[in-house]
Parts: sequence; C-alpha cells; structure tokens
Amino acid sequence: MSLGQKFPTIRDAVEALNLRSTILDGEIVALDEEGIPRFQLLQKWQKRPTAPVIYFLFDLLWSDGRDLTGNTVVQRRERLEQIITPVAGIQVGGYVQNRGKDLFTLAKEKGLEGIIAKRKTSVYRPGKRLPDWRLHRRSRQSP
Repeated sequence: MSLGQKFPTIRDAVEALNLRSTILDGEIVALDEEGIPRFQLLQKWQKRPTAPVIYFLFDLLWSDGRDLTGNTVVQRRERLEQIITPVAGIQVGGYVQNRGKDLFTLAKEKGLEGIIAKRKTSVYRPGKRLPDWRLHRRSRQSP
C-alpha cells in the first residue's frame, strides 16, 4: 500500500503545495484532543481514522531538483520555510535555540517521546549517523 493510499489527506496536502523535484523530510503524526502527537493513535488510525493526522516537516533535502544535503540544517530550514505555504494537514515543525534543556523538560511534562537536537552547522549525510544529531528521549518509567 502506498503512502497516498494510507494517508490520502496528507497526499492531497502535499500535492496542493505544487512542489517540483523536491524531497521533504518529516513525520506523519496523529494528534490527541490536546494536539499532542501520539504514536498509538497513529497505529489505531491505520485501522480506523479517528484522530487528525498532520505531516510535520523538519528538513528539506532537495528543492527544485537541487541537492541541498551539503547545506547546513539552518540553510535547509530557511529554504523549507520559504517554499511551504500554509495548507491544512502540513506544518513546519518548530524549533528553539539555546534552550534545549528547557524544551526537554517541557516535552517530558507534556508526555512527548523526546526531542531531536541538531548542530546548526550540521549537513545531511544519507545513511549515516553523525554526532551532530542527538535524540533525547524520556525514560519509559516517566509519566
């Protein structure tokens, strides 16, 4: 089953952007009644759509046929914000600078899985885990 068959509203939203030769990086999430992404809701949604789904975009790897992976994450993010127009079902994910500990504390309070931290100068290297990116997850014992 294709992504468009699984998530037709997301497919339609991406098509409405009228992008050409573009590779977006993001995550499709299902939101609870408070607007918090919940993986369990996404799993249930596959069987019976009951929660809103949104495609959260957080990176841009190609734009108009140009490879952007050698650009810094900040440069790619700027370009992403330039080409994404408001459309239902798609949102450019937010970010904070210099307040990662505060953000992680808030993520734990809201019951989020975690956050991803990236160095502003990092570039994208397909298939490689670099120390420029860090995943900070709350422990499973946390509320």
